[in-house]
Amino acid sequence: MILATGEPVIAMGGFTGSDPAMTADKLAAYVASGRLRYVIPGGGFGGPAAGGATPR
Repeated sequence: MILATGEPVIAMGGFTGSDPAMTADKLAAYVASGRLRYVIPGGGFGGPAAGGATPR
């Protein structure tokens, strides 16, 4: 997303989906202030242990 648009992007959840860097309250504040206009939800966890690509 960053490379495709050149716009700043907030990553939520981290590699495993467990990083609490963005809370619901912070997200709401960004939306209310107009600093955040789009949210692209992901699906599930990342990484090899969670079904991601693994070397063979």
